[in-house]
Amino acid sequence: MLGGVTLALVAGSATAADASHQGAVGKITYTTGAGTFTANEDGTGVTQIASGANTTTAGAWSPDGSRYAYTALDGTVRTVRQNGGAALHLTRQEDGAANNPDWSAYGQRVYFSRAGQLWSTSSDGTFYEVPLGENPANAFEDDHPTVSDRNDVIFQRHSSATGFTSIYKYNPASPAAPVELVDRGVFPDFAPGGDRFVYVAEDNNLWTADISGVNKVQLTTDGGVHPAFSPDGTKVTYLSAGAIKTVNVATKAVTTVKSNGSNPSWQSVRRNVIQRVSGDDGTETAIAASQWNYVDHGSSGDGQGRVPAGAVVLSRSDTYLDALVGSALATKESAPLLITAPDDTVELRVLAEIKRVLGTSGTIHLLGGTDVMPQGMQNQLASLGYTVNRLAGDTHYETALAIDNEITGGAKPGVAIVTTGANYYDALAAGAAAGAYPGTVIVLTDGEGMPASSAEYLNGLNPDYANGGTAIVTAGSPGDDALINAYYDGQIDSWGDQWFYFPLVGDNEMDTALDVAKFFFAAPTNVATSTNRDWQDALTGGAMIGAANGPLLLTDPDQLYGPVRDYLSEGAGSIFGCVILGGNDVMPDALIAPFGNAISVQGQYDYTSLTPTISAGGGKNPLRAQTVVPKGSSEGRTAQVPGLRTVKATAGK
Repeated sequence: MLGGVTLALVAGSATAADASHQGAVGKITYTTGAGTFTANEDGTGVTQIASGANTTTAGAWSPDGSRYAYTALDGTVRTVRQNGGAALHLTRQEDGAANNPDWSAYGQRVYFSRAGQLWSTSSDGTFYEVPLGENPANAFEDDHPTVSDRNDVIFQRHSSATGFTSIYKYNPASPAAPVELVDRGVFPDFAPGGDRFVYVAEDNNLWTADISGVNKVQLTTDGGVHPAFSPDGTKVTYLSAGAIKTVNVATKAVTTVKSNGSNPSWQSVRRNVIQRVSGDDGTETAIAASQWNYVDHGSSGDGQGRVPAGAVVLSRSDTYLDALVGSALATKESAPLLITAPDDTVELRVLAEIKRVLGTSGTIHLLGGTDVMPQGMQNQLASLGYTVNRLAGDTHYETALAIDNEITGGAKPGVAIVTTGANYYDALAAGAAAGAYPGTVIVLTDGEGMPASSAEYLNGLNPDYANGGTAIVTAGSPGDDALINAYYDGQIDSWGDQWFYFPLVGDNEMDTALDVAKFFFAAPTNVATSTNRDWQDALTGGAMIGAANGPLLLTDPDQLYGPVRDYLSEGAGSIFGCVILGGNDVMPDALIAPFGNAISVQGQYDYTSLTPTISAGGGKNPLRAQTVVPKGSSEGRTAQVPGLRTVKATAGK
């Protein structure tokens, strides 16, 4: 027996602790019949953060300590802020009871067990679930996943054939063949960093072992269950004889924290980052955005998320019309989107940035005809050794289609976003999303009307996305109305009597941007925010954040828009960085604290301002101070737009 639990236990019949992530030592968390509580290490400062938690399954803290995941009484996994409040659902009751959630290294995924198998889901409530595939024949009872700071996953497996439960490590290269680490052990929990883990051995005591299951060390002699490491790795909290205790890993000294409770876990607290990316005008902000993403030519990367640029996308700085789809192209090409005055030559400061990221050769995509981007500009760039690819049409609607064909190589797109080209907000939010998924294009409407060229393009698509066609998405009410009007007016007559699409239509441009973010992104690590009163920063910043696999959000600069604040708070478990686009004159400093507290434990964020510096020759010195936040972490990327799997399409007729 192990504190009343046998090693032959069936997974899911008892609790385990979550993995501890590196960070400052926060609160100890535990449950009672009255709810879920936090307390200081000495047992003082008790605060209730949730009610209605299932006391037979474990909870877990996000890596930054901003959200706590737990299993509710109805079997759904939910998260709540560190100071309580409304709970966010991560799983649905109709999909079956879920147990023992734990967070991935960057907080983008929450792992859990369901019916003897392991799953993960997006941590922001977008319901993007993925099975781990470690138990395909359902021959075992797998439970209690714990995830390290290196994204290693270990779990306990019960075999009905032997009657024993042992600890295994998930093998992503061969999911159905996990590696046994400890014979007859339960309740594994990773130490911060992931080099060791604690577990309960057959003798009922707590032991540690390294990631290979060797070098075992006994921690306790008084038994114990549900162990959880502290974020600094010096202690382990556990349950023994109905009391929550801690044991010092070095000295083995035991201290009682609370005389009652269960499911102890330990909160790590990390500082997140609010960054302002700005310049003296929109052109300089575009340069700063370029330097946020891309290293100097010839460098392979800087270890902080910046990568080499694959090209440059160049548009004019005084109008947005031909550039509305440019952010999608820029992201697809791993290219900065730069803007310049529409003269016969490129501005010196912009040319300096082109040379910084491309060196003396490479491709530059010019957006618009010679009436938009003069021929002299093309000649200048060509004379400097660059390959100039002009993408243009008779109108900005046709220029958008030329860009779309460049994105897909002339093939049919996987997703087509229909949005207005008579204004800019909806298209700019869509551009960041489109760029994050190869094969996604943007088709522009003339407000609620459909230009003939856009209608012709749509008429050539098959909206049966479930059978290899193109998924049709609308962004904003003008684009949505234009699509429906065009269909009923006979402009799109190839779609048949019934077709389906995904309307992302908010009450205003800020809500539409949120709908786009929720549909196209599953728990991003970075987001960018821009004012809803201008276009330049949103245009170039959308390309910047799309390349980091994050959404572009819009807010009224007078105060942080409430639904945006809620989105950031619900996604705080994964959002490590929030970029404010533009200077204090367009996005006031008064927004910094609301942004920071929305994505962090109260006050646990750092603020930096990144601006390019003009050199004596009119060029730009690249930004050196960069965020330490992961950009576009692979654990959050999905092979398909999340909303296509998690949102029910609307009938078009």
